[in-house]
Amino acid sequence: MVDAGGLGVSVRHSAGAVKRARHLRREMTGPEKVLWKALRKIGLHIRRQAPIGKYIADFACHEACIVIEVDGGWRDLPEKQLHDSIRDDWLKSEGYVVLRFRDQHVLNDLSDVIETIKKTLPPSRRRD
Repeated sequence: MVDAGGLGVSVRHSAGAVKRARHLRREMTGPEKVLWKALRKIGLHIRRQAPIGKYIADFACHEACIVIEVDGGWRDLPEKQLHDSIRDDWLKSEGYVVLRFRDQHVLNDLSDVIETIKKTLPPSRRRD
């Protein structure tokens, strides 16, 4: 088990998760790349394509227990929404807050996305 940031959140990566995460890091979407560049500037240890249990989060800040997802239009399909709901429920049961942003929101209003993320941080982690 991996203790995520010493906050009592422990997760076990599923077999092959690290290898798959490495592949996904190389294949990030355009909106993910834009958000990653901005996230690196806010002074937190944020991981991209981070394995958490059997899932891989687009971005995770283990110390603040936040998962950030960037969703394209294909996430509107009913089967994808069901999968996301199950996944989000599991992540929440592990102590994470899950934030989801649409691709277009990231591309068209990045400052709002970053501000929303900052507001979700525990007060001790906020850096305005």
